[in-house]
Amino acid sequence: MNNPMDDNPQAALAARRAIQAILDADHRDARLQAARRHEDELIAGADQFVLTIGGFLRRLRKTGSPETRPTPLHRAESHTPEAESRRDAA
Repeated sequence: MNNPMDDNPQAALAARRAIQAILDADHRDARLQAARRHEDELIAGADQFVLTIGGFLRRLRKTGSPETRPTPLHRAESHTPEAESRRDAA
């Protein structure tokens, strides 16, 4: 029995192109899945890092005495209540 593709070169070429397109799509899908897995691993690592730092900061806040805590940030002179009241009066 003859293969109909052997008789028609255009049909054979179309079939080869279709097979190649399917293989390319499978390859792209595999690469996309690998990239998604890598992205998920990065996000999970970042989430774990944030949880670890958050826990560390909570423990530090609970156990930290005023001497070990960082000094609070001071407001600039222009943002003190006296300066704001003078500015509002002007």
